[in-house]
Order: sequence, then structure tokens, then C-alpha cells
Amino acid sequence: MSDDSSLHDKIQTAAFREMALDVLSSALDYADSPATMSSRVVEQIRALTGARTVILLQCVSPEQDKGYRIVGLDPQRRRELAESADVNRLAELAHSLESSVLWLPASNDSESAKILTRLGCGSSIATPLRVGSARIGCLLLLDLPEDEHGIPQVVETLNMLSTVIALVFRTAILHETQETTIAQRTHELANVNASLRTKIEERKRAEQEREDLIAKLEAQNAELERFTYTVSHDLKSPLITINGYVGMLRQDLAKGDSGAVENCLERISNAASKMSQLLKDVLELSRVGRLVNPPEDVSLAELAREAIELVGGQVKKKGVQVKISPDLPVVFGDRVRLLEVLQNLIDNAVKYMGEQSRPRVEIDLRRDGNTTICYVRDNGIGIESQYHEKIFDLFEQLDPKAEGTGIGLSLVKRIVEVHGGRIWVESAGAGSGSTFCFNLPLYTPSDTSGTANQLTANR
Repeated sequence: MSDDSSLHDKIQTAAFREMALDVLSSALDYADSPATMSSRVVEQIRALTGARTVILLQCVSPEQDKGYRIVGLDPQRRRELAESADVNRLAELAHSLESSVLWLPASNDSESAKILTRLGCGSSIATPLRVGSARIGCLLLLDLPEDEHGIPQVVETLNMLSTVIALVFRTAILHETQETTIAQRTHELANVNASLRTKIEERKRAEQEREDLIAKLEAQNAELERFTYTVSHDLKSPLITINGYVGMLRQDLAKGDSGAVENCLERISNAASKMSQLLKDVLELSRVGRLVNPPEDVSLAELAREAIELVGGQVKKKGVQVKISPDLPVVFGDRVRLLEVLQNLIDNAVKYMGEQSRPRVEIDLRRDGNTTICYVRDNGIGIESQYHEKIFDLFEQLDPKAEGTGIGLSLVKRIVEVHGGRIWVESAGAGSGSTFCFNLPLYTPSDTSGTANQLTANR
């Protein structure tokens, strides 16, 4: 009979150890995830031992050998024990020992026995988990079945498994920590890269703005040089005239020739008037862009009618028929300066009408894709292609006998450029009329999308 009992015990022991190896296999299978490994170990040890509650704790600070947190707990008592200080204290008591220990709640007046009584637990086992001298955690089996033969076997098996479980548990913790560190470093690197990209883009924008500013300054310096040369050249002409006639005036006075004296005085007066007008026009040109009027909504149709009234004398004198489209748009800009643009273009159209028997000026609009093109068109003398750029230069006049100083189109160009646009002329040549075109990207206050209303006007 004793032989049969011994054989039975051996079979039970073999089965128990096989189940213990399953626990170890599960721990190894989930070695990259502490949470998953903890849940699997707790579940299988509970099934293996029959303990009512199995708790796996992790040492919060292995270096200082203190503090634990629950990482594995069967669901039935999770809410009751998750925040229990008694559980943490049991882990600390377990680590004062070298191996698994069996605690009996009613056996003595020890601290562990009192804690088990408070928790309402019977026989329990605590197994410290160490790797070398470092604390990794603790395995608590609370309220084991009362089996005097089975409990020693559980203690023996846990002693056998504890070191391996501790190693696997530490590996899982290190793996998770490493993964967290890698994720944090990856996130930090992504932020650094994004910051570097932003700085590079900002630097590129700054460099582009610098290049644009340099190009703009170079263009302005070149324009200033041309302006200075032209002004000095054109102002010199009336001075030479005045100086010449002053010499002649002295001679005529010495001779007592009153008729010649009067002629010289008239020519000197005309030259002085011309110089005064030149200086006035140059001053007006210099003010464009520096002295600006508050921007406002401007109806181009009303502005065109006002410009026609300002040059009404010439229009009536030459019998020019003027047509203004009611569909001209409303724009937002410097009304006074825009009036100067239309006034100068219409004045030029009338001035250079030539001997046209049926003179006509048309102010209308057309569409070119998303661009609104307004135009002031005449059927006058036209302009040859080689002069299409030159006519916008300061003091340039195709007809030297024409009235004015030749600054009108330069003023128009300057106003258009200050508004951010450009101006050009279209003409097939002599006798075919002329069309002056300018483009103004104007913004309205209600245009929250920032989209420019492209205004292109033609003469």
C-alpha cells in the first residue's frame, strides 16, 4: 500500500512540476511585456496552487531596496487589495528572508500573521524575487488550500522558479523601459528635426528677403542715378537759355534796343517758368510713395467721370467722344493717386489724338482668366514698338512740341508700382491708336482670405 502511495505522490509531483514549467514557459513567452507576463504568471500560479489570491509586485526602486507596486493581481480581489498598504508591507517582510516562506495567520503574534488576519486570509506564501542582491519584486500567494502535503511542494517549486521568474521579469522591465526610452528619444528627435526644419526654412526666407531687398535697393539706386542724371540734364537746359538771354539782354540794353530787350525778358521768363514747372513735377514725383492718402473704396467709373471733367476743356475743344463703362469695378486704394493715373492717361489720349476726324476714348473692362482688365483706349497717332519702354522714362516726350514736361507717364508708373503693380503700353504703331495697361493687386478690408483682386487698367 505504501508503494502505491509513493507512486501516487511521485505522479502528483511530476504533474505539479510540469505545470510549474508551463508557468515558466508563459513567463518566457511574454518576456517583452511586464504587464502581460505578470497577468499570465498570476493566472497560472493561481491555477497551479489553488491560492485564492495571487499578487505579483514590482520593486519601485531596486537600487534603494524599497517601495513596491502591484503589477499582477487576479481580478476577483483587485479593487480590495490594489491600494492596500498591508500588501506592500508583506512584500517588504518577504524580502527580509532568503527564500519562500509559509505564513500561518493564527500561529503566532508576528506582524505577518496580524496582516493576514486583517486581510481575512489563511495560510499564505511569500516568495522574494531577486537577481543577485537586487530586489526585483515579490510573489504573494494568499489563502492557500489547507493541504499539509501540497503546501511544502508549492514552497519547493516556487523556490525553484523564483530566480528564473525574477530574471525574466527584470528583462521584461528593461525591455519596456528601453522601448519607452526609444519612443521618447524618437519623439525628441522628431521635435528637434521639426525645429531644425523650421529654422532652416526661416533662414531661407530671411536670405530670400535679403536677396530681394538687395535687388530692390540696386534697382532703386539705378533708378536714382537715372533720375539724377535726367533731372540735372533737363534743368540745365532752361538755365543755359536764361544765361544766354541775360548776355543778349546786356547788349540790347547797351544799344538801347527796347524791342530786343522785351523779347529777351519774355524768353527768360518762359525759361524760368519751365524750370519752375520741372521742379514742381519732380517734387510731385518724389512724393509718390512717401506721402499717401488713407485708402478707401474707389469706384473706377466715378473716378473716370471725375478725370474727364478735369480735362474737359481739351475734350470739348477736340470734339473727343468718351465712353465710360458702368461695369468698372470698385477698388480699395489711394483715391487721389488713382485719380492722377486716370487723369494723366486720358490727358495723353486726348493730347496725342492727332488729326483724327472722329476722335474717341473708351474706358471699359475685359476679363483675362481671373484677372479684371480695365482699359482707356484711344484711336490716336499710336506708338512705335521701339518707344514702348522709353515713354515711361522721366521727361520723355515723343513730340518735343507737345505741352508739358514729359513727367506724366513717369508719375503714372511710379503710382502703379507703389500700389504693387506694373504698367505697359500696347500699340501696333503709327495711326493705330494706343492702349496703356497697368496692373494693381488691390486688397479690400473684407477680403479675409487674403486673395488679391487683380486690377489691370489700360489706356
